[in-house]
Amino acid sequence: MAPRLLLAAAKRDAAALASGRSVQAALRDAGARAEVRTSEVVQDYTPERERLRLVRVAVQYLAEQLAK
Repeated sequence: MAPRLLLAAAKRDAAALASGRSVQAALRDAGARAEVRTSEVVQDYTPERERLRLVRVAVQYLAEQLAK
């Protein structure tokens, strides 16, 4: 089974989004068998609420992966 990885960042965090895309591209270019998913949908009014939403995204991802 291939390793699985979630790279999640808030929409307004341009540096984190760019880093996530770089990691995903580097793994793909290296021929890694990892399943990499990015999540760039989190957006809210305050950074605190965005962090809470990022936790929710991570929990949902974990629940999906455990069900497989």
